[in-house]
Amino acid sequence: MDEIIETYKKTIDDTLKDIYRILEHDLEYDIKIDKSEIPLQFKKVLDLSCENIVKKWSLGKKYVRTLFVKQAFPDYPKDILKLSLSIDVIINLLDDLLDEEIKEKDKALYIIELIRAFSIYSHHKFEENLQEAVSSYFNKIISIAVSENIYKELIEKEDKPENILAYSEKVYNCRSLDMDIFIEVPLLTLYGNLKKESTDKILKIGRVFRSLNLIKKDIIDIDHDRRNKIGTAMVLLFDKGSYYKDTVRKLSDIYMKKAELISVEPQLEKIRNNFYEMIKNEKKGIEEYLNRL
Repeated sequence: MDEIIETYKKTIDDTLKDIYRILEHDLEYDIKIDKSEIPLQFKKVLDLSCENIVKKWSLGKKYVRTLFVKQAFPDYPKDILKLSLSIDVIINLLDDLLDEEIKEKDKALYIIELIRAFSIYSHHKFEENLQEAVSSYFNKIISIAVSENIYKELIEKEDKPENILAYSEKVYNCRSLDMDIFIEVPLLTLYGNLKKESTDKILKIGRVFRSLNLIKKDIIDIDHDRRNKIGTAMVLLFDKGSYYKDTVRKLSDIYMKKAELISVEPQLEKIRNNFYEMIKNEKKGIEEYLNRL
């Protein structure tokens, strides 16, 4: 996490360099203005907007998908880290802007950092296959939102435990797609020569990890989400009553079995095994949090 935070904070210097160029060449500030104050004001604002997201990462209030993938890939390429983090920030901030009640004075910081993250992202030049993956990813985010709501409505109306379990799995299958690009970027960078069916297996086990990761997060956030009327699948399950824990345990077992059935080529075994260990840890974490409820 220290490397993640340090890398992202350093992007402020890149942003400031471009802003100073704009001030000098495009805005042509009057010579009477005290130019020494202008850079300080911009740096102060950017430090605040960056710290807003970095602090949430440090406290675990926002998940850094890049961090999980970096842990799974032994040879994660350094030159894609900024790109991956910029997409992480975009998704983190959009999530808060859509789901949280943000004070008007704080909203400006969210928007500044969102624009800054788009700028970092736009700075990168993509190979054709990577460009297609990134483009598809943002359409996946739209698909997640729509599909998740459909299945949550089905959970809300359903009484049969077996159907509730099936719909809950669909919800987390949908939501796990938000992990895709963070896996695809290093996969395509390092193993673009492999067949798609080979690399897709890593994508699948990454989604299994993300599903369990999201289940655990939703259990941790139940009280917060209920207070703020955020209807996650976990809130809906909790409100169903006595079979809540049983359903969640069955759900985590389903994902564990999926992971066990995924085998990969020798080149990808380390990545697969790292994800598998992370999956076991998430499943253990789910059980620990369930026991606290």
